[in-house]
Amino acid sequence: MIFETSRPTPEALRLREVITELGLPLRRLQEVFSWSLEDCLAWWAQSKDEHKINFQHITRLAQILSLNADDLYSGFYDRRLARQRILGDYQSLPARYLDKPNSYLRTSEHIFKYVVLTRGQLFADRLMATLNVSPLIYDDTNKVINLVYFADLLEALSKSGFSQHELDTLASVIFLSLQDTPL
Repeated sequence: MIFETSRPTPEALRLREVITELGLPLRRLQEVFSWSLEDCLAWWAQSKDEHKINFQHITRLAQILSLNADDLYSGFYDRRLARQRILGDYQSLPARYLDKPNSYLRTSEHIFKYVVLTRGQLFADRLMATLNVSPLIYDDTNKVINLVYFADLLEALSKSGFSQHELDTLASVIFLSLQDTPL
């Protein structure tokens, strides 16, 4: 018995790449496909026919992002802008990090950079999502926050498998990032 497998179309392959590049949450695939969530997840798991994906799906994603579909397909688009549009208002933070602010976001920027360098952007993005924070908040490191964010970030890293030595090193570098600040 010979099993027939459908080969993915170039559009399906590119759509997967774009979704991965941008970190599009899979729960938002319904907006792109207009399918049920189960069908979207089945497609992502590659158990749904790939031949049903066409340029129209890329066009729909481009519309959601307010980008040119041809640019999105070819890869010549502003990834930062697209990520901002996918993730929403990247400057908004949970209230717990804004109550009685006493520090700058730059006090933890080195931690985020370290996570991206050692574990990758996807890991860093997922880590930030656990804190209900967009990774794009580091675009403005002069934002004033409280140290609860710093503590929560270290706790999330601990839960994600970072060693105590890594955490101690990252926490101790906070004072280097306070150079030239009133604190």
